[in-house]
Amino acid sequence: AFEMLSNHLKWREENGVDEIIETGPKEKNFKNLEKYWPGVYAGVDKEGVPIWIGRLSQIDPDSFFSSMPMESILNFHIYSTEQTMRIKKQVSADKGKNCYKGVVIEDMNGFGRKHMSSACIDLFKQLNAISEANYPECLKAYYCINSPMVVSAAYKLVKSFIDEETRKKIFVLGGKFTDELLTYVDKSQLVQEYGGEYKGQKLKGGGVYDDFKKDGTTWNPHTTYIGAGKKGQF
Repeated sequence: AFEMLSNHLKWREENGVDEIIETGPKEKNFKNLEKYWPGVYAGVDKEGVPIWIGRLSQIDPDSFFSSMPMESILNFHIYSTEQTMRIKKQVSADKGKNCYKGVVIEDMNGFGRKHMSSACIDLFKQLNAISEANYPECLKAYYCINSPMVVSAAYKLVKSFIDEETRKKIFVLGGKFTDELLTYVDKSQLVQEYGGEYKGQKLKGGGVYDDFKKDGTTWNPHTTYIGAGKKGQF
């Protein structure tokens, strides 16, 4: 336990995590990631903790990973997690009890083999490593809903990277999932699309990623070598 805490504190210092709520939005890719990352908080669970609804299957891996640096994605993930921890801390204080565990609903509609690329798996491994090492025991349940058959194959690829206790909280479900979701969420707080009564917010993000600025240049130019010693940025 001491080693884990020591590693966590070192990680926070090396990555500037204590200041990331202030520094994160200043990173050049932050606004693009905030706009593109497909997910939204909608409703709260039975303890009052906000529910995250994600649709990473709406990401276009080719356009996204060819433009967006991994470092920016990981920093955005840390920023988002720190924001969530602040919310949970406030809910815990209001309720007078520990409310640090939340519910994630990941809508897998549209998930295909392109989401099983090495880049996607590498991203998952890194995001999972950050969460398990630095934000343990923050999950009540992780529901993968509207899951096509290919999701089961994808889960087998990444299952070995996930802690055993976390695996017990992951549920891969098809199109019949409402009753399962109501285990932790009141019907009034479950979005209408999933069988509840909550109108919620519309999902943002996803699609083909556009890295171009208004002036025609890109946020993340790539250096490419063209012939003998010549190079250009695209």
